This record gives sequence, C-alpha cells and structure tokens, in this order.
Amino acid sequence: MPKISLILPCYNVAKYLDKCLDSLINQTEKDIEIIFVDDCSPDDSSKIIQKYAKNDKRIKLLKMPKNGGQGAARNLGRDNATGEYIWFIDPDDYIEKEACEILYNEAKKDNLEILVFQPNNVITKENYPYIHSKLFTPIIQWPVNKIISPKTQGEKFSRIFSVAPWRYIIKRSFLPLRFEEVRHREDTIFTPILFTECNRMKIISYPAYNYNLRAGSDVSSSINDIKVYCEFNVFNAYDNYLKNHKMSRKHFFYRYAMYYIMLINRRLREYKKAYNKPYVLSDFEKNVKKRMKYYMRKNIQFSFINNFLPSGLLKLLYKDFEFFYDQL
Repeated sequence: MPKISLILPCYNVAKYLDKCLDSLINQTEKDIEIIFVDDCSPDDSSKIIQKYAKNDKRIKLLKMPKNGGQGAARNLGRDNATGEYIWFIDPDDYIEKEACEILYNEAKKDNLEILVFQPNNVITKENYPYIHSKLFTPIIQWPVNKIISPKTQGEKFSRIFSVAPWRYIIKRSFLPLRFEEVRHREDTIFTPILFTECNRMKIISYPAYNYNLRAGSDVSSSINDIKVYCEFNVFNAYDNYLKNHKMSRKHFFYRYAMYYIMLINRRLREYKKAYNKPYVLSDFEKNVKKRMKYYMRKNIQFSFINNFLPSGLLKLLYKDFEFFYDQL
C-alpha cells in the first residue's frame, strides 16, 4: 500500500504539467502513487503524462468516458486509489519537494483522519491581476499543532474558510464522502461536510503547496447562469445535511451555511450588474430560497434572544443583520 495517493483531475492544463509532474516525481518520499484523470481534455495533457509514465511506474493515467468536471474526475481517482492517505492536487499547481514525507509522517504519528496545512501564494505576471488578499488567510480559527475534533471546536468558526481539497490530506479508510458531480462548487459541498464528520484533525503551518491562481480558472472566471445555479445547489446540500444532524447554531458548519446565504445574494447582485437584468430563479431555486428565508428568520430570533443587551445588539447588527437583513 502506498503511503499517499496523489489524485489530479486534468483539463486544459498542458502548459503547467511539466512543473507539476517534476514536483511529484522528485518527492523525497518515494512510496506514493500519482493518479492523473484525463477529463477528456482537448490539449496535450495526456501525451505529457504518458511521456512521464514511461519512466515512472508510480504514475497512472485514467480516462473519463466524457467530460464530467472536477468532482467526477476526483471520484474516479478516489475509486482507483490504494494509498493510506489521499491528496487531491490541482495539476496547474506544484508541491514542495518534502511535502509528502512531512505530511505523511505528521498524519501517521497522530493517526489523523485529516491533516490541514498552509499554501504558498505563487504570484506571476500572468496571475497578478487575479490575486486578492483573502485567498490565503488561515483556514479556520482553531488551534495549530493540536489534535481536534470539529464536532467540539465548531464554535471557533471563522468566515474565512478554505474549501479547496488540495489544502489537506485525508485518511482513505476514513473518507466517507464522494464529490458532487456538478460543474462548479463541488468542493464547497464536500469540505465542510467532511470536516464535520472528522474526529481526529490537525492544522499545521507547514507550506506544502504552491497555488497558482490563473486567468481562466474557476476562481477567477466571471459569473454566469450555471455558477448561480450551483450556488443554490450548495445551499440545498447544506440544508439537507442540517435537517439530518442536530447541531448548535454556533457550530462551524451551521455558521458557514448561514454565511452562504449572504454569498448567494452577493452572486445574484453580481449577476444583475454583469447582465443588467435579474437572475430568473428556477422552481428548484425558488424552493431553496424559501429555506434560506426560514433560516434567516430563525437566526434573527435567536440573535435577539441572545444579544438583547446594548452591547449584544451591536454584536447582532454586525454578525447577523449584515447578511440577513438585506435579504428580507
């Protein structure tokens, strides 16, 4: 059994693959497997991977039957992984030479289900206009270098919550979820629920990953109908999870779900500004919107009850009405 399975979904990333592959095959930890999933990429990605695979038996190339997006490609890689831990990596990025060795040893030492680490921000002339300051703030306001359970640390939630699956490694025997096979935001559904299910997790400050925010990536591309629909689909998944799990309103998952209401409404404003017309809700989205309003009412009631003193009212105005009141 390899120590870590590195899973990389590939679509139109040929120009980045050499640097990525060099960082993978030259790891100080040799006991790894490298699984590339070709999501029917129209460029030369497969040819580049096959060239490397001839000289390195650890490299496997899988082919999607049709273009299904990152979620579907990651699921195929996951189904074929044999490593003790899994690391989902984006092929337009690259990792530090000792990353696999350090992360595996840290996770194995404490029998972790999830190990979270920090990234490096790669700034180039190409991606400089797309960098913004909040991309690489701490993933969550939880203790560093301490074994925690999100089930008990939920009240320490921070709004700055990175859902990127390359930000952590996962014990394969623990991994309870599959990615939603949607075009956008599959990781936004996956990561918060994954963390909520976790009992042994640790965050370290080691910068294992070099992230390249590039023009044309999903992060930097403009708003459209599919993206708005996917935002509603995310909240629908959160709603379904909340219905099946009793948790405090202070729990990080609950707070993140409530924050997502603000984000969806921000996306609707962005859409209106971009197209000079409001986004037309489908029947599915209208039903999700009703659930959003239900949570808004419940949280406003909760905030008034728990923040009735003058100082508490200020807290209420800042933390709750900021993203509830303008949605009524």
